[in-house]
Amino acid sequence: MGKAAIIDAIMSRDPQAMRAATVGEGIGYIAPTADPRTWDERELETLGGHCWAAVQWQERSWYRDGDDSDTDHDGLTTIVTLGGSRYKTNDVRFDPCSVISRSLDTPPEEDGSPPLQYGETWLVPEGASGEWAGHEDERAMWTARGWKFKPPAHGEITLVEDEGEAGQFIHFNVNDEWDDGLPGNVVDSSVRPSHLLIRSWAVENQTTTSPPALGPAGEQYVIGPAATGAWAGHDGKIAWRPATDASFVITTPFVGELVYDKDLGYRVEWSGTAWISSAGVFVGGDSISATSRTPVQSSAFGAYSWSDTTAPTKSSQNNRSDEPGVLTYQAKRSGAKLYFDYSALANFTTGTATAATGGTADTIVVALFRGSETTALDWKAVTVGPGALIVGSKYTIKVDLECEAMDDDPEDYSVSFFLPIVTGGSPNTYLRVSNVGRPSFKVKERS
Repeated sequence: MGKAAIIDAIMSRDPQAMRAATVGEGIGYIAPTADPRTWDERELETLGGHCWAAVQWQERSWYRDGDDSDTDHDGLTTIVTLGGSRYKTNDVRFDPCSVISRSLDTPPEEDGSPPLQYGETWLVPEGASGEWAGHEDERAMWTARGWKFKPPAHGEITLVEDEGEAGQFIHFNVNDEWDDGLPGNVVDSSVRPSHLLIRSWAVENQTTTSPPALGPAGEQYVIGPAATGAWAGHDGKIAWRPATDASFVITTPFVGELVYDKDLGYRVEWSGTAWISSAGVFVGGDSISATSRTPVQSSAFGAYSWSDTTAPTKSSQNNRSDEPGVLTYQAKRSGAKLYFDYSALANFTTGTATAATGGTADTIVVALFRGSETTALDWKAVTVGPGALIVGSKYTIKVDLECEAMDDDPEDYSVSFFLPIVTGGSPNTYLRVSNVGRPSFKVKERS
């Protein structure tokens, strides 16, 4: 049916004629994961089952051979649909990884023992006979439409399955010859293709410094600092095990190569001198917030006066802890740098501060604590004025604090306020944070 016939069908306004014209000239579509043998190509039963002239399947075009009713379905050169139509392609795809043998010079018989299977591939040797004659060095694949051949390309690598204990790698060199091993002897020729073709590494960690004696095939590490034994002098390189309990193969990473670190839980990238996070500066974090909270007053005695060298402790009487706002965070690694942001609107009680010990009346100290530890990890003086703190007024508290992760276990973090001591009276009094409004507590982990 040509263009004129399609126009005539449209002008006729006959739905069945228009549909038949569309099917006759169009291309059907089969989902890539679908089995063509379950797909019905007959679109118009009332007109005798018009069939698509061509179909698209697995990114290839297949044309209908209306004269063929015998060729088997192999999924390589021919597909047979539910209605029995044969669709064929000249875009034949070969398995790039392996061949059964390169020593057989006579094509196997279709009904031999064991019988030929569609997709089985050999490398044709010099002097081959029969249908293989004239196809030296080419791959020969058995299909439902007979033998199909593929000439080699320079640099092509394949595994010969019947050589050596686990197969023998060979490559096609610039002299137009198949040569044993891999180009430049990259790794031992017995390494299996599933491990040779790794493009996305997933290492156990970057801290192991000596090769584990036993382990599964595919086990991988970024060699840790000051490595010993067989890994000595290879710090930062990738070590991977090609077979169960086999010795490690060491690979030098290229600039920009990516590795997923299972221990850290994110990908790192080789800069040429070090592995750095590919996720950016920060690789983790968490936060909590609330409408308001009431901090907990310390029952201890004594007072903390500001010092840039001596950390405050929870034993100070002027300590008021925002412990209801505990932030639990699990660092990705021990020693990771953690950055905390705390902000809130604070209300104060116990009068106006007219003087302070070790500071000014408009300054408080905000400190970071971990778990049950009583000594602050970090602390800063925060001016919340201007002027003396006034009972009943709201003051913005905003501070950045930091520490190193003690380990990679979940830990609780909280902040405490240390307020000015008011002189005069008997005894001296001090301000207290009675309430914090809209408290926000955030943590970010640096790579």
